[in-house]
Parts: sequence; C-alpha cells; structure tokens
Amino acid sequence: SISVDFLISLLGDLFKAEGNIDEVSIMMTTVLPEVIAREIALFSVSGLIQDEEEVESAVWPLRRSFADIEAANPLDDDRVDPQLVPSLGIFCRTCQAIIDGVLIEMRLKGDGLSVVGSHLSASNGNSGYTFDADEESLFEAASFFPAETAPLQKLRWLNSLKSLHESKGQWIEAAETLMLGAATISQALPHIRTFWRPSEFVLWHDDRRSLWLETIGKDEHQPDRGNVQVMEFAGSFLEPQSLFGYQAKKQAGTRKLGRPTTTVMSDMLTACATDAVSNYLKEEGSEELAYSRLESLLRKVMAVIEENAPLTGGILIPLAARRRLAEEDAALRKASAVLNSNLSTLAQRMSMASETPEKKVQFKISPTAVPRG
Repeated sequence: SISVDFLISLLGDLFKAEGNIDEVSIMMTTVLPEVIAREIALFSVSGLIQDEEEVESAVWPLRRSFADIEAANPLDDDRVDPQLVPSLGIFCRTCQAIIDGVLIEMRLKGDGLSVVGSHLSASNGNSGYTFDADEESLFEAASFFPAETAPLQKLRWLNSLKSLHESKGQWIEAAETLMLGAATISQALPHIRTFWRPSEFVLWHDDRRSLWLETIGKDEHQPDRGNVQVMEFAGSFLEPQSLFGYQAKKQAGTRKLGRPTTTVMSDMLTACATDAVSNYLKEEGSEELAYSRLESLLRKVMAVIEENAPLTGGILIPLAARRRLAEEDAALRKASAVLNSNLSTLAQRMSMASETPEKKVQFKISPTAVPRG
C-alpha cells in the first residue's frame, strides 16, 4: 500500500511538471524485468520457492499493485489529473504484461529452469495467478516500446513471443513476429545514437553503500547463494544474453549497457529476416507470403540507405566521420544484398511450385457424416 501511494504521488507530480510520463514509463518498464527476477531470486535464497507456482505467487502482490495504481480515480484523489488516466492505464497494463512475460520466459526454459542454483519443478498448469493469454501479454509488452527510442526493449519481447510460437509449432506466427522485429530494426537505424539504454542499479551491487546486501542468503546458511548470485540471475533478465546475435556489454568504467552500432544492427536485421524465411518455409504454400513480407522489408532498408548515404559534392567531412559513414553504408548495403538473396531463393521456389503439375485431391466422405444443405 505504501508503494502504491508513493508511485501515484510520483507519477501525478511528474505529470503536472512535464505534461506526460513517457520518459519515466520507458525507464521503469525497461528495468522492471530485472526487478521481478530479483524478487524471485530473493524468495528463492530464503527457501520460499520450490516450484513454478510458488514463483507466480511471489510476484502476484507486485502485479496486483499495478492494478491498484490503474484504479486511481481523479474524483477521489486530487493527485491524479484526469488527463493522466489514459497514460496511467497503458503504463500499468504494460507492467502487468511484463510481469507475465518474465514468467513466460522462465517457463520457456522448461525442465532446465534454475533460480540461483535451486532447480524448480514444473507446475501442473492449473495456476490461478498467471494471465492465461501468453501471446497477448508478450505482444502488449512489445507494443509499448517505440522503435525509435527503445528498439532493443521491443525486440526483447518480440523475441520471447517468437520463441513461444516456435515452442507450439506455430511457424507462420513465429515468422510474422520475426518480420515485426526486422521492421523495428529498420525503423531504429536512423536513431541509433539517441535511443534509450539502461544501467545497472548501483545500490544493488555496492555492499559498502547497501550494508544489508551481505545478509542475503545467510538465513539459509548457504554462502554460495548470496547477493552476487542473486544479481547474476536478475541481470540476465534486464536484457537477454543474446538478442539475434547481439550481446549487450557495459560501457567502459560505467554500469550502463552499451549501444549497438549500425553494423551490429544491420547484422541483427539480416538474422531476423533469414530466421523468418526459414520459419515461413516450414509451412507448405507460404512462399508468396514470405516474398511479400521480405519485399516490403527490403523497401524499408533501401529507404534508410538513401536517407543515410554519405554526403558528396565537395562538402568537407572529417576523415573519422567519413570512414564511419562509409562503414555504416557498407553494412546497410550488405544487409540489402542478403535480403535480395533471400528474395531470389523464394522466387525460385515459387517458380518451381508453379511448374509442378497439380495433383488431384480425392475427398473421402464418411458414411456417417451428416449432409449439409
């Protein structure tokens, strides 16, 4: 109740001062997976979690708190501006979707799920805590983040949604999700130097400033399950260890996660598109859909290339900047070449399919079938 009251005051005052809560919303929703994972890890080292259902129980109060914040009524609470209500609702529903998303990511690990060295047994699937529409939760979490300012956060949840579809054998849905990811990268490329990157929270790592960190795990007399192990587990949920081939690294001398270069983002785009084509082809007769999606993506990449082409015409550019622009242009053109290669492969498959004589399909009617008139 104290946390709910504090956050309503914080968001209400911020809205009055800035006119929106967009920036703080992106920051909070970015680090929320780490907060959730840390909460789960602390329950685990205290011996309170043995299976997946108890994991869901551990984060249920946090999920319910966001529902209480969303229910804040301007008629009853003068801290809540009536114009804040729509933004507050979107923010709270996204936070709930992210909580569900973390649980989904943990379930996708299957029997290999381990929290700070403690292996968790699988639940029987009858839990009453998690939101049962997993795909909707992951898509809602991804939709909250703009491609221009928080593309890696958006990609993180699209990647989880793709993995969920693949685990169910839904190859077309997985491919469509990957194409959304590739489109997100193409939108983010012009804004690569300005989009949001999170930092590790120093008070969770520095035991000189947070003296209580040394007490984590001591109640269970397990020195190998202390704050270091808790933060290793929580940090793995801040961002995935590998996101379409990209591994986030901290900037030198800071706790802030680094920003990928244009070359890295271009490689991520081609990895997304290639994986999408592979998934499309696992379903018979999907070549035309894959070709259409890939052709649309190629047009977007070519538009980015034209907008970011190195300047010519006698304009003096420093050597370092000229070299950087040339490298970025080469990376984008390499990505377009890979997309063109995939398009050629799809075109050949479509041509071969059209030349194959159609087979007559014989329908067998069951003698017990009820005729429809």
